[in-house]
Order: sequence, then structure tokens, then C-alpha cells
Amino acid sequence: MSIRFQKFVRRVAENSEFKAFKNLLLHSLEEEARNKYVQYPAFQAELKGFWEKISNKGELAKLLLNNYETIYRTWLTKIFPYRNNALAMSEPAAPTAVDFKLNFVYICSREEMGAMEAAKKAKNLEDDIQSIARRLFFFIVSAMGHLIALTVERPFSFQLATMNGEEKEGGYEIKTIISGREQ
Repeated sequence: MSIRFQKFVRRVAENSEFKAFKNLLLHSLEEEARNKYVQYPAFQAELKGFWEKISNKGELAKLLLNNYETIYRTWLTKIFPYRNNALAMSEPAAPTAVDFKLNFVYICSREEMGAMEAAKKAKNLEDDIQSIARRLFFFIVSAMGHLIALTVERPFSFQLATMNGEEKEGGYEIKTIISGREQ
């Protein structure tokens, strides 16, 4: 685990207490992304480049389907401090021209869980650490919805289809299916 992850978790706990209420967590994460003064504009330009290659602008799902590996790896490991080797994605699908679905697996290391636990204790929060880990992962993916909406110039958001977690030998495994849809 990196110092970057520890500092990130501390800032998010300070700014949102990991609460979804009134979009505190979502807004905190969107701000975290925008504060990446080099990576965020570069990522935004890359998304725009991907979008420009799609000839039928009604097929918004193609943006994510054709580029999901690059988009999500960049978002989760460069814009946010998740570890690349602990992230897996599978079964991308675009059931309609405006819908996208993807399965994620992320294994939070014991050190990452410890950083979340320390941030939780510092803020005297009562949430269990597994719940914080799952919520943080989902909301980080969800925070990209605003950037996608800006890129395609239409409302877009991500929703949680399913999510569960399980203690494993190497840490805490988060499995989730997240779908995105033009609104």
C-alpha cells in the first residue's frame, strides 16, 4: 500500500466521513479527481479522443465497451490510488446503445484496510470497515459518470447492480457489477 492511498483515504474521511448522504462521498471523490492537475485533464482528453472515433453518437455504450480496460484502469489506478495488480475486470456488455455493464473484482490489501480503519477511527465513525471499502470502490467508479456526461454532452450515470465482499488470504475481495446508462 502506498502513502498516496493513506493520504487519499484520510482526505476522503475528513471531507465526507465516507457517507453517501447528500452525495457527500460522491462530491468528495469528484473533487479528488479534479485535483489531479496533470492526470485529470490528460484523461479527459483521452476520453474525448475515444468519443471522437465513434461515428454514431447515439451509441454511447461503445465508448465504454471499446475502451473499458484503458478507461477504468486509468481512472482507478492513476486518478485514484488503487493497485493495478489487484484489479480485474470481466464480462463487459452493452445490451443497448446507451447501456453498459462490467464486472469488477478488487482485492483490498490488509494495509489498505488498515488505512481505512485508521481514517475511520480518526473520525470516530461507526461504519464497519468492509462496508467502507465497498462503498468507496463503488463511488469511485460512480464519480466518473460526471466526466462521461461532459465528454458525450448528455446526462450519464453509473448504478450498482450487485456488490459483495469476502475476506480472503490476501485481503478483502470486493466483487461488483456496475452498470452505466444515459439518463
